[in-house]
Amino acid sequence: MAPFKLSGKNIVMLEPIVFEGNNVMIFKSQQLAKYNKETQLEIYNLDLDLDLNYFSTHIHCPDLRVPLISNGKVASTFNVTTCSYKD
Repeated sequence: MAPFKLSGKNIVMLEPIVFEGNNVMIFKSQQLAKYNKETQLEIYNLDLDLDLNYFSTHIHCPDLRVPLISNGKVASTFNVTTCSYKD
């Protein structure tokens, strides 16, 4: 994504953002149950924290619901999530 400047209280939709990886994860039984449920629902719940050093700002997006994309097909629509920030 190209850098951009955002002036006061503007909203920018960032899309598409791809989260990907291939690390092995070892789950405890409760974590595995949650993962299996989210996979079945085709939506993953994430708590997203961003530290923007340039602006000295911390952004927190609790319960961000990210749809599963499999074979190029999006499982469901993405709903806008309200995030909070502090300087």
